[in-house]
Amino acid sequence: MEENRYVGPYNFGRRNSQGERFLKFCRENNFKIINTFFKKCPNLRWTWISPNLDFKSQIDYILVPTNCNKVIDFNVLSKFNFHSDHRLITCKLKITKNRKFKTSNYQSLKNINWQEYEKDLSAIFSQSKNHINNNNIEENYSNIVTSIQKALNNQKNKAEKPNSNFPKEIHNLYNKRNKLKQLKIKTNKDKVELNVISKIIKNKIRVHINNQKNKIIQNILETTKSTKKN
Repeated sequence: MEENRYVGPYNFGRRNSQGERFLKFCRENNFKIINTFFKKCPNLRWTWISPNLDFKSQIDYILVPTNCNKVIDFNVLSKFNFHSDHRLITCKLKITKNRKFKTSNYQSLKNINWQEYEKDLSAIFSQSKNHINNNNIEENYSNIVTSIQKALNNQKNKAEKPNSNFPKEIHNLYNKRNKLKQLKIKTNKDKVELNVISKIIKNKIRVHINNQKNKIIQNILETTKSTKKN
């Protein structure tokens, strides 16, 4: 039966009209009800108990896409010390690959001038006061987040200005990279170019610094030689 894709054989109690609506929701969104696919004793299936303790029901669920095969177990926590008419439910997942978490953006924030950031943010907020909608909290929240991000990006771009002692070639590369970073929508070509330019900048800065060190060492050696001759 088609229903077997969404609900398994291990239910608790009879399905009422709300249960039918819930099953319809699962069909329309391709969800399966994890609770019903793992064999548990009846006492570990119900998730809610009536105030007079006479009636028990299964009304809390874990839903996953019908094509998901990562769930390997399901449990109702019968012994959890808190006062509620509901019981906690958990499931165990099988993860085959190590998840890659994004590293923090701390390095890009390290050189930011926070006093200048506060000035920028105040100026941006002042400009956006006319756009405040007292009846739309979500829109106001979105405007605040956008303002904070805009002020932060302004300071990031300022922080990324190269050392004034760097050659003009490196300055040009910085300018080119900043223009690419400011693009709201980046194509794959833009992303590749941004990555390549960043690597070129890094290599050229290293070469420049090494050359400067070599010049200093050479000057010291020449000065020492001339001193010895005298």
